[in-house]
Amino acid sequence: KTSLVAAAICRLSSWSPPNSFNVFRFLGTTTGSTSVRMLVRSLLLQLHRCGFEHASNAGKHIADVSDNFKDGGPDCADFPDDMNKLVPMLAETLQAAPVNRRLNIVLDSLDQLSDENR
Repeated sequence: KTSLVAAAICRLSSWSPPNSFNVFRFLGTTTGSTSVRMLVRSLLLQLHRCGFEHASNAGKHIADVSDNFKDGGPDCADFPDDMNKLVPMLAETLQAAPVNRRLNIVLDSLDQLSDENR
C-alpha cells in the first residue's frame, strides 16, 4: 500500500492546480513518526512555514513562500506539547487556509500511530 501512496504522491502535483500545497507523511518509518502529537506538531510547522497562518500569503504560489524556510520561521518549540492545545491550533490553521489554494494532505500508514493521544 505504501508504494501505491508514494506513486500517487509523485503524480499529485500534476493532478492539482499550480498553487496547490501538498503535505505528505509516511508514518511509522522512524521512532518519532509514530507519535500523534509529533505528527500534529509537524503538520502545524509545515503549514505555518508555508504561510497558511498569514492572510497576507493567501493565493501565493509555493515558491513565493518557500523563503520562510530560510528565515527559520517557527520551529516545533513554538508549538505546545499539549494535544488539547495542538488539535484546536491545527483545526484553526486548516479553517483559515485560503479558499483559492488547494491543500492536499496525505498520511500513509495511520495504523502505525501509537495509542498515545489517540
